[in-house]
Parts: sequence; C-alpha cells; structure tokens
Amino acid sequence: MVLAIDIAADGSVADVRVQASGGPAWDAAAIAAARQFTFEPAEVDNQPAPVTITYRYAFTVVEKIVSLGPQVNFEGVVVDRFQKKPLAGVKIAIKDLQLDTLTDEAGAFAFTDLPVGTHQVELSGPGLVTVTTDEEIAARQKRTVKYYAEPRDEGIDDEQVVKATRIKKETASVSIRTEEARKVPGTSGDTLKVVQNLPGVGRSSFGSGQLIVWGAAPNETRVFVDGVDIPALYHGGGLRSTINSDLIRSIELLPGAFGAEYGRGIGGLVKAETRGLPGAGTHGYVALDAIDASALVSTAVSSTARIAVAARRSHLAAVLSQLTSEDVGDFVPIPQYYDAQVLAQFDLGKDEQLEIAALGSDDQLTRAIDATDPAEVRRQDSHDRYYRGFARYTRILPDGSSLFVVPSVGWDASTTRAAFGAVPTSLDVGSWRYALRAGYRRRLDPRVTLSLGIDGAGVRSAVSRLGSVNLPPREGDVTVFGQPPGDQVNADRWTASVASVAPYAFAEI
Repeated sequence: MVLAIDIAADGSVADVRVQASGGPAWDAAAIAAARQFTFEPAEVDNQPAPVTITYRYAFTVVEKIVSLGPQVNFEGVVVDRFQKKPLAGVKIAIKDLQLDTLTDEAGAFAFTDLPVGTHQVELSGPGLVTVTTDEEIAARQKRTVKYYAEPRDEGIDDEQVVKATRIKKETASVSIRTEEARKVPGTSGDTLKVVQNLPGVGRSSFGSGQLIVWGAAPNETRVFVDGVDIPALYHGGGLRSTINSDLIRSIELLPGAFGAEYGRGIGGLVKAETRGLPGAGTHGYVALDAIDASALVSTAVSSTARIAVAARRSHLAAVLSQLTSEDVGDFVPIPQYYDAQVLAQFDLGKDEQLEIAALGSDDQLTRAIDATDPAEVRRQDSHDRYYRGFARYTRILPDGSSLFVVPSVGWDASTTRAAFGAVPTSLDVGSWRYALRAGYRRRLDPRVTLSLGIDGAGVRSAVSRLGSVNLPPREGDVTVFGQPPGDQVNADRWTASVASVAPYAFAEI
C-alpha cells in the first residue's frame, strides 16, 4: 500500500493520506504507524522546510501460536433450595474424572479445561442431600449452571439422582415440604392441613374429616404414610391431622393420573413421608391450646438408632363447657379425639435403613336434637378409630438402583349408635388389614428408569347391624336423622374376607 506523508519543518508527521489502499484494516494500521514516524527536517536553501513524500508500506503476516493458559469451561453457583442463599463449602465432584472442588463464600465454583463430553457431577456437603446429575461440556463453550441444594434430615443418609430432562410421570402433582407448609395461612401449626388448601381439594361436611379431591367420593382418595394406607388424614371436623406433623418430612397430593404402583384408588392420592429423627441428643416439646394438648420426644439411643414418641388429646368439649354451658354439646357437635405415634429408625449400613412405626387414632362425635317429648328426641353417636403397625426397609445398591419393602398390619373400627325416641339403631364394622408393598427401581440408561413392584393387600371385616329399616336416613328425608322409625327392627351380622396381589412394572422415559 502507498501513503502520502506530510512532514513538518521540525521533522514531525503533520498528516497521512492513503494513495493506494491495502484494505480498511491495513489502511488504519498503516496510518496509525506512520503518525508515529519522526524524520530529519528537509532543507530548502539550507533552511528547514515542510515537504510531502510518498511512502510505500509493506506488511508481513507472521502466524504464531500463543498459549492462553487454563480456560474455565464449567462454572456455577450452589444455593439453598428453600432460603435461596449461597452455600459455601459444598463439594462439587466430577466423578468420572476424579476431580473435585469446594464452593467459595459466594457459593461459586469453577473447573478448567474439562474434556468435551458428558460428565457425572455430584454435589455433597454436611447437612445436604447428595445429588448426582449429568452435565454436557461442548467444545469452545463455557457451561454455566445453578444448583439448588436441599437440606438433609438428621439421621438420614440420603441420595437422590436428578435428571433435568426427565418428565415426571405423575400429572398435576403438588409436593410440599413441612417447612414450606408451616408458612401457609390456616394450618394452625398443623402442616398436614395444607392439603385442604391445595388446588382441586374440596371441603367435606363438618364432623367427617374426609378429603374430596376433584369431586371424587372421599373413600376413593387414598392416604399413605411411608407407603402404608390409613383411612383418615384428619380427625372429625378437620381440626387436626391424625399424625403429629413434626414427624412428617413432606406431603404430596396427586389429584389423579398417578402411577401403576398406586392403582387401587380411582380418586386422589395423598403421600406423606416421615422425617429423619435427630442423630444426637434428646429433643421434645409440650404444647397446649384451646383445642388440644400434644407432646413429642425423640432421642438418639445410639449412633445408629433413634426413636420418637408423640401423642395428642383434645379437650375442646371441656373448654367450651367452662366458657358457655355444660350442655353445649347437646346443641353443637364437638369432636373428641386422640392420636399417638411411635417411630424408630435404624441405620443398618451406609445406604441401608430400617424403620419401625406404630400409629393410632380415635375419634368420637355426638349429635343430638332435644325435644320435650321423649319420643321425638334424636341422638347419634359415632366412634371411629384406626391402628397401624409397619416396618419399612430401604436400600441403595452399589450400582445405584434402590429397593424398598413395607409390610404392615392394622385394625380399623367404626361404631355408629343412633336413636329416634326409644327405637335404637346401631352399625358396627371392624376390619383387620394386612398389606405388603415392595419395589425395585433401576436406571437403565441416562433417559430410561425401570420400576418393578408388588402391591398386596388383604382385609377381613365383621359387620353387625341393628335398627329400623329407614334409619339411617333415606335420600329425600327432610329431618336430620331420618323419618320416625317404623315398628320393624331388623338385625344381621356377617363377615367377609378379601385378598389381592397386584404386581406392576413401568418405565420412565
């Protein structure tokens, strides 16, 4: 390329112009370089004078490989799932490369020069659930991620495999941890009551404590605690749940379309999981309010064994009788209830645990309509209770697959006594229930997980009835407890036994 350079009388460059271009980039570089030139002054008649010269500029291109040093191609930050705060000291390990690092005070981490491909990343730390996921590293690109770490319950050696692209098989499910449920208005400190406020759940009549999910009949909605079926989640009136919520880790509601492993119900599904008990020391509390009194105590028997006992009993009837009148129960139905739970957890190995539990609940409710004529007095007493005992064995195998076995036995009883004047009516139902649930889950490849299991259940029921043919009330009756009874009083009694086994298999893709 050719430049015209104006040189001042002192030899400095006054101006530079392009006469023959070598291209915009080359022209700019040549002009910038020429402006830095310094010449000996030209002379005219032995005196310094300005001149203009023609200058040919030649560029030589030299290729040179320069090392840029280590380059970060995988970085991210780890925050608490619930508080959204950065977590320091979390171990980030690239399992297949045997590399690891710790997050800094800002929760940040970085790896340099990871090879291109898919790598298995594991997050772990004190008090956190160990999480494993896959990350794809591409050529000449930096991978930036944000991980949400979940606190681990004390005493539980927990491992979860997270795959971001997995489609959850249950549709329209809502899962809430106990810590989140406590913040929902209306729970009154009982976190299991949050289910009543979830989408798709309707309120049942007072005194029943039943769940109505997506319009299904209450008895079609199944409730499971650690995989064990219980008949009622709430005491009569829905004032309290039948299980101490401080023993519960999370609650999940599936209004419908749940998986094959829960195929016995056609309504909704509620799953409650117990929390891990503290691994050291003794903890507990005693609570008293206008409705009931409750207490809980847990202790670590050893480094591998923990036990907790909880109980609750209502006293609302006694409180109201002191504040209003002694016969308030004759005009307003007042639920009376109690419940108790015993939970023991044993660590059999690093990824192996045994849990033994016993649950019990008892409800009584009286409704009455008084009258001056004894023949017109109407009264109904109901007494419902259930008891469960079960063991749950869980294990994570060395290849990453998992299995569980949950045998259980229980007793359900319901007694109804009604009277219209001097004519009695009674219905007694007692049922022994036996169940066995077992499952095996294995990841076949990064996109396919296979689940196999069995759901066995058996029940033996005894039913006894006594009363008039039109009590309980018939559809269309205008009185609360039915029309006045006739002269005929019938009685019968029978027993029935039912057993079934339902194996299942499904794949998540």
